[in-house]
Amino acid sequence: MTVRLLLIPVLIVVFSLGLAAQSLQIETSDGAMTSGALVGFYREGLRYDRGGAQIDLPWSSIINLRSAEEVLMALGEDERIKVRVVGVRDGRLLVESALLGAMRVDTAGLPSAPAPAPAPDPEAGPLKPKDWNGHVAFNIGLTAGNSDTLLAALDALLRTQSSRNRYEIRLNAVYGESDGVENANAQSLRGALEHHYSESLYSFARVEAFRDKIQSIDLGALLDLGVGWVVWRHSDDEYFALEAGIGYRHESYSDDTDPRNDITARGAVVYETIYFDKVDFRFTAEMIVPMNEPNAWLGRAGINWSIPVSDHWAFDNAIRFQYRNEPAGNSENYDLFVGAGLKYSF
Repeated sequence: MTVRLLLIPVLIVVFSLGLAAQSLQIETSDGAMTSGALVGFYREGLRYDRGGAQIDLPWSSIINLRSAEEVLMALGEDERIKVRVVGVRDGRLLVESALLGAMRVDTAGLPSAPAPAPAPDPEAGPLKPKDWNGHVAFNIGLTAGNSDTLLAALDALLRTQSSRNRYEIRLNAVYGESDGVENANAQSLRGALEHHYSESLYSFARVEAFRDKIQSIDLGALLDLGVGWVVWRHSDDEYFALEAGIGYRHESYSDDTDPRNDITARGAVVYETIYFDKVDFRFTAEMIVPMNEPNAWLGRAGINWSIPVSDHWAFDNAIRFQYRNEPAGNSENYDLFVGAGLKYSF
C-alpha cells in the first residue's frame, strides 16, 4: 500500500511533463481530439509538431484550441508575446497574457506561414549513393623475403554503395619466376559489406579466400566481423578510421604442417585521402591474432597511390608488406612487394 501511495506523485509529475511537451490541445470540426507542440500561429492556420512531423491545420477546421502552458505568439515581424491560449471563436484566438490580460487576436492579422520544413527522408544516410565502379591495376615490381626477383601483380576492385551500405569485391594475384624457377604464386579474393549508422560509426563483415604456393598454403580463409569508428572524415573518399573485431582463420598446407583453425581478434587502421585534388592515396594496416595461440599472429600493411594521366588511366604505385610470426615449413616470415604500373578506373 505504501509503495502505491508513493507512486501517485511520481505519476502526476510524469503526466504533467507529458502535457507540457504536448502544449496544444486541439479539437477539430470532425470531432477529433489531438495534441502537439506549437510551431507557429499563422494567417493561414495553425502549425504544430506531432511525433517529429509538422502538421498544418486551417482555422476553419479548428473549433477549440487550448495550450497547457504559455506559448510564444508573433503579432508582427519583430513583435512576440507570451500567451496562454484558451479558445478560438469566429476567426479570433482567445488568449490570456500576464502583461496585457485577456485578448482576442484576429487570425487575419497574423504573419503569413513560411514554407514547412521538409520531412526527414527515411532512406537518407551518411554515404553518397554510387553506382558500380572500380579499377583494374597491373604492376611490375621487386620482392624481398620469400621472393627476390621480378614479378607481376594484378589488383581488380569492384564496389558500390547506397546511402548506408558499402559493398566491395577485390581480387589480387601475384606471379613470378627467376631463371625459369617459379618463386611467386599467390591469389586472394575478398568480399566486404559495411553498414554505416552515422558519419562516424559503422559495422562490417568481410570474408577472404586465398592460396600461396610458395608459402605452402593450399587454402586459406578469413572471416571478420566488427565495428569501425571514423576519427576524421572529409568525404566518402577522404577519411581516417579505426576498426576492431573478431573472426575466424583457416589454413591448410601442402607440406606436413598441421591445418590451422583459429578464433581471431583483429585491429586495423584505414586512411584514404586525395592530395593536390588528383592523387589518390590509401594506407591500410591490420593485425590478426589467434586467441588460442597469440604467437601465430599475422600482420599486413599496404600503401597505394595513383597519379592520373587521363579521365580513366593513372600511374599506379603499390607497396604491400606481410609478416607471419610462425610461417609454415621453411618459409620466410615476411613478404614485401614494391611495384609500379598502370591502373584503369571505371
